[in-house]
Order: sequence, then structure tokens, then C-alpha cells
Amino acid sequence: MHMSPIPVEQCVGGADLTEPRLSPDGRALVYARSAAGESVLVLAPLDGVDGATRVLTSTPSPRTGRGLGGGCFCWLPDSSAVIYAAADGNLWLQPIAGGEPAVLAPDGDLGPSRAAQAPMATPTGDGVVFVVDQREVWFQPLPDGRPQRLDDSSADFCFDPYVDARGTHAVWQAWNVPDMAWDVSRVQSASLVGGGVTDAVRPAGAVQQPRPTADGRMLCVRDDSGWNNLWLGDEPLVDEPFEHGGPTWGLGQRSFAVNDDGTAIAFTRNEHGFGRLCVVDIATRQVSEVARGVHGQLSWSGSRLAAVRTGARTPTQIVVYDTKTWMRDVVEVGPNDSWSATELVEPELIDVPTREGEIIHARLYRHDAVDDTLSGAVSERLMCFVHGGPTDQWQVTFMPRIAFWRSQGYDVLVVDHRGSTGHGRAYQQAMNGRWGELDVADVVDAVRHAHQNGWGAPARTVLVGGSAGGFTVLGALAEDPRLAAAGVVSYPVTDLFDLAERSHRFEQHYTHHLVGPVPLAPPADGPYLDRSPVSFAARITTPLLMFHGELDPVVPVEQSRRMATHIAEANGIVALVTYPGEGHGFRQRDHQLDEYRRTLSFLADHFVEDGSVRLAPVSEWNASDPEAAKVFYDLTSWDFDQQAELASALADAEIPHSWEGIELVIPPEAEDATDTIFAELEERLQIASADDTDAGERDGEGGEVVPRELADDTPITDYDLTEWADLERSLVIESLGVANIPFRFDVGVLSVPTSDEGRVDDILDEIESGDIIPVIQDGPDGDVVPFESLNSFFLAGERLRKDARDADGLERLLEALEIADPNRPPRGVELRVWRRTCELAESLADALADDAEPEDVQAIAEALHDLLRPLI
Repeated sequence: MHMSPIPVEQCVGGADLTEPRLSPDGRALVYARSAAGESVLVLAPLDGVDGATRVLTSTPSPRTGRGLGGGCFCWLPDSSAVIYAAADGNLWLQPIAGGEPAVLAPDGDLGPSRAAQAPMATPTGDGVVFVVDQREVWFQPLPDGRPQRLDDSSADFCFDPYVDARGTHAVWQAWNVPDMAWDVSRVQSASLVGGGVTDAVRPAGAVQQPRPTADGRMLCVRDDSGWNNLWLGDEPLVDEPFEHGGPTWGLGQRSFAVNDDGTAIAFTRNEHGFGRLCVVDIATRQVSEVARGVHGQLSWSGSRLAAVRTGARTPTQIVVYDTKTWMRDVVEVGPNDSWSATELVEPELIDVPTREGEIIHARLYRHDAVDDTLSGAVSERLMCFVHGGPTDQWQVTFMPRIAFWRSQGYDVLVVDHRGSTGHGRAYQQAMNGRWGELDVADVVDAVRHAHQNGWGAPARTVLVGGSAGGFTVLGALAEDPRLAAAGVVSYPVTDLFDLAERSHRFEQHYTHHLVGPVPLAPPADGPYLDRSPVSFAARITTPLLMFHGELDPVVPVEQSRRMATHIAEANGIVALVTYPGEGHGFRQRDHQLDEYRRTLSFLADHFVEDGSVRLAPVSEWNASDPEAAKVFYDLTSWDFDQQAELASALADAEIPHSWEGIELVIPPEAEDATDTIFAELEERLQIASADDTDAGERDGEGGEVVPRELADDTPITDYDLTEWADLERSLVIESLGVANIPFRFDVGVLSVPTSDEGRVDDILDEIESGDIIPVIQDGPDGDVVPFESLNSFFLAGERLRKDARDADGLERLLEALEIADPNRPPRGVELRVWRRTCELAESLADALADDAEPEDVQAIAEALHDLLRPLI
């Protein structure tokens, strides 16, 4: 196959579709759509007589799941309304006929300090059960009434409550730390009118998605047989060496659905990463295979089955099957329409022999034959992806990232090291106690196997991983420095003890089984130290590119900063990029685009034609130094392939360079040489001339941008910003200066060139949505993003609630208090919540200053932590 490289703009943004649920009468479908940072519920009539598809509700914003996850909403049994969990922490009832939603919560307000999720209405519609903070189960009578708590606090986590057919009892999945849900879990049950909690199902292993049947038996997914199979009562309904459900990483997984009369069940099957939709007849146990592709979020009503469907060649779809013929209708496709004309391929299954004589599993996506913009060759490129988790798997779903790198000429290898899901309980549990050893060895063996089979050469191989996958990549690069020419990691785990101490509640005990019991203090030896990449950073000599969100609540950004520092101190080659306003994963389009572009540039710098590794030019100029003089080139008119060729030319000329957004940054002494390179490339590639120093030269004193004035004869477009706050107007001015857009402000009216109207629209939209975060200039360290103080308050509460004398927690608290203004909340945070945050933080600081009793300090810290948990 020969094709042009996929534009990177095609790979980011667009709509994320999930949670299709058929109405009980089978006449309508509601599903969740998220795009550009906004989430809505969409209503799609199915009988052709009830109007067109429309947005059902958007305010308050639904708290939607991602991918095959859920837990956002349920239907009332008469199909008149849906009850959904909103981003404000409350449950809301939205009538299908339209109109304003109504809040359902004790005293009219559950959030934002506590979050309600996973609502499920009773069969009679007289109430709804739901979870709060993923650890409490509640019952809310309808249409009004006082809610009551059903669980007894005996479980640390409670997920996915469900009401039995009689409407008298609720059941839910439960487990206790240090186990994760896929280690050991159980089903608890309680009467809706009181009467205590019992363990309805308590297997030796894991159980999920409990659904009581009309005859009193329990339908669920259990792994007693060694595989996550569908069970009915005390035995498997379908006993086979395939998984019927994934790990419980979040609420609302629906990997099976029962028809109305209880005679058949549709279920999903994971066939070594590939997906299939199946149906089992309950009476005969006969299984029928009805559709290929990875399916999830199943919903069966009448003669219709709705699902999310995806595959390597299938962009994510919301589909509805006719269960009599199994013909499929596609309701909506995401992320965008541009993929319909793109050639995609399915991977090959690969079995890899390991050094221990075991077999591990992987999938290989063959590259597209393209012209190689980096070196002129089309072979021997390999990109190995390592999934996160580490208890997870990249199933064969639609992945623009894989398609993009294939179109760049890479064979793409996706490794399921031991510890991955999808291959049975024994395979998934094999890594327990050996995280940082077994996964690293498996990835090294898989890449060597690929090289032996001609799927890549070491000098043209790159290892890529995020989170736990980044941890494994770092270990592999340290074990074998000759394995690859480069590594790219995002928000990687680099310090296991710090992870166990500071990660969010869901994963706080995760390392107990994966590594071992957590030490009481930073270890001087043992697995928590020995397997932490920060302790062997000097052994990583392969060029490394790192990305991290500055607000990451799972893996603190300080881990990457320390790692990069240690590698640099050992004369290694490392570049670290941090993104403000981002957490564990990047949501903002500009940052997603930047990640692709920087990766292309980095690989252009370190891959060369003869297969050797190109080292970055050495220079005392540091683009990260705020006092460094810089020259900026605006590359708005350059596509990503052209930028990659530019980066390669700069590396050949040994010109130090960096990137800020779409702008190339170089030292002033390299300007003449860079201008020559630009002139040559612009002529050869027929690119419009790029702006250099005229596009906004920084003054070297903190990098302040000098805005351009609007010429009098320029055709202009006006924007009325009289209702905008002063802080937002200041942000507009700063953003226009950075974007090199001339403007004029007059009595609240912004005037810009009409030719720049589209770019200005994007800037104003990003400011309004919070994607561009205001900067406070009066903090103790200069430029401080306000949301960082919120994150610092959260982490201070997290640490001080465990140890009232935690020095790091105290330091974070005091630093945040110095810059926090109770009257200036971070964008997206309600003023009353922010003021309460500052009030609790002040009380906590006072208690520490007064040497209060530890339990009093911990109580205030707990309140601060719980208030901010839903916002982090």
C-alpha cells in the first residue's frame, strides 16, 4: 500500500462517543457526545416519527465516561426522562420532552465536594440508586424524599449499583484495599428499606457487573475459571478461553445485556485483542457470533440492541442492531468524517518467545509504503507502544495514533507484556510482585524478536509509552541502551514510593500487589528503589523525549522533572515538555498537536540515513531559560511533514532549536544560518515565507511579548468585550501578542484584522472555555497559574490527612496560600467553592501553627481533600 502521510490535524479533536442506552420502550436512543471540552447527551428517535436527533441536555454538563466506560445516566422505566450525573457532582432529571432539568440531591446540593455517579432507577420508577465518591451507595426516592445510605462502609470501593426485578434490593460490586477490583472483589446486597448489608457473591477472585435475574439468580462476569466469563448463578453460562469483560478501571462497564424476556444475553468477547459480539441462548447455552469489532456499552430493548462499536479499520460508532436479522444501523460516527477516505489496516497476531521460555502476545500493524521525509528510506522503522495501567490492554480499536505513525512508514508493535488483561487471569496476575522486572523483560524480548524478523532495526526503533507504559519504556531503555534510537514517554512513573504516597485514591494501594508492601519511609534499598527509573537515570543513554501535564493527580509532574534532571546531570540526551492545565492525559487540542509535532521533530533529530543515532547539537543556549534571548519563526503555514524536514535540516546544521506552540525558537546568533535554511526549504517545498523576528521578538527579561499595532487602512472585525472581566481582557491582549495578531482596544471593543478573524475566534473560545488559563503576576515566584494553587491545596490535604506533620504537605499549603486570592477563583471553579477552599486552607495553616492535635489537623485536611477531589 502506498499513501500520503496522514495530516496530524486529522488525529486530534473531534467527537468522543459513548454510553448509548435504548429507552425501555425501544423507541429512542440516548448517548453521550464530548467534543472541544464540552459534553452533552444526545436523543435519537428510532421510529422516524418523533423528530430529528437533537441535544437532550448540556447544562449542567453531563459527567460522561470515555471509550467503553460509562456511569453517566439511566432511563426512567416509563421512558419519560433520564437521570444523569453532572460535572457539578449532583444527579439531575431531564425530561425527554425537553425543558429544564431538576436536581436530585439531599438539601438540593450534593456537589461539588462529593460526586454522585452511576444512577440506576428502580423497575417501578419510584427511586434511583447511585454511588457517591465511588465508595457509598445511596437510594433516592422519587419524585422527592430523603435519600438513605445503603452500604455499611465495609467496602473501600462500591461500583455500579443495580436494583432487582422486584424493586426491593440493590446489589453492587465492592472491594477493599490493597486489592484492586480485578484482584479480589465481591457483590454486596442491601434492602432499599433497610435491613443490613450481605455479601451476595464472594468468589476467590474478581466479579463485576452484577445483575439479579427475575428468578433470583445472579448474572455477572467472574474469573473463577481463569477467564472473565459470563456467569449465571453458581456456574459459567459461557465457559471459554476468552474474556467477556475488561478490568474495572471505572464505573459503568456494560459488556453484556439481557433481552426483555430473559431468554438471551448479548455479550462481548475479547479474542486476543480483537473483538466480537455474541449472543447466548440461556436455555440451550448455544452461542451465536453475530458481529465483528470491539463492542461495549450494550443496551437491549425490544428487538433492538445498541452498542459502541470500533475496530482497527472502524472509527468509533454508535450502532443499533435489529436483533431478529442482526442488520446494523449506524447512528453517529466519531471522531470526525475525515477518516472515511483513509486506508486503515488490521494488525497481525504475534506470539513472542521470552528468555524464560514463556510466550507473550503482541500485535503488529504493517507500515504504509510512503516517501520517507526523514531519510529517503522506507524500511526498518519500528515504533513499539507499551500500554498503561499496567493492568490493561490496547484492544484492536480505532486508534488514530497508530494510523498516523504507520502512514509515516513505521511498523507499529503493540506489546501485551505479562500483567496485561485480555489473556486470562493467570497472565494478568503473573506480574504481581515483579512490576519493573517482568514487563521490562517482556518488552525488550518483544522488540528484539521484531528486529530478528526484519520489522525494524535498532537504530530506527523508538519505544513509546504513557504512565505505567512510560515506566516500562524507561526500564527497557536502561536494560538495553542499544535496543532503540529514541524513547518517547508521557507522564511516566519514575518513583514508585512517591507514586504510592501521592497518587489518587483509586490507585493509592495499587503497588502493594505489583511491587510489594509500601515502605513506611523512603526506601534505602529494595524493589521500590531498585525498580524506580529515577534511581537508574544515569543508565538511560538513549535520547529521550518526555511529556507531562502540570496538574497530573495520578503521577505528579515532579517525577518527570527529577528524572529529566538526573539524566541531564549524567550527560544524557533528554527533553521535557510540560503542559499547563493538563492532568493525566492531554485534552487540549493545541497540546495534542504540539505532542505530535515535537515527537516528529525529535525523531528527525535522532534518526539519520545511515542508521546511526544523531546526537543533538551541544550549546550553552537554553530555550527554557526565561532570560535567554530568542528569535521566533511563525510556522503556521507549514504542515507537519515540512516541519519535520526543517527540524532535520537544523539538526544537520547543528543549530540549537526548540518549539513554543507553532513557533520555532533559535538563539539570535543562529538567525542568519536559519534564514538560509528557510529560504532553501521555502523554495524547494513551495512554502509561503515564514515570519521570523518580525513575528514577535521577546525582550529576554521574562519573555514578555510586545503587541503589534493595527494599521489604519486594515479591514477590521470588531468584538464587543465590554462584559468581559479585566483579567480576561488582559489574557486576550497577551494571547494576541503571542499569536502576533495586530489589534486595537477601544472602550471594551476589540478590533482585529478581518484576515485574522478565524484565529481570534479560536483564542476567544479557548479563553471562555478555560483552555487558556489566566496568569497571576504577583505570586512569590513570578508567573503562577492559578489552578496550580488548587492542585497544591489538594495535594496538601492529601498528605496532611495521612500525616499531620508531613513537611511536603505543609510546604505546599503555605506556597498556595501566598498566591491564593479568595475573590479570584481559578477558571471553572465556583466562587463559593474557592472561598471555602481558602477558608479550610487558612484553618489548616492556623492549626499547624498552633501545634494542634494531629487528629484535628487531619480532620481539616480530610475536609480540604474531599472538597477538591471532584475538581482535580
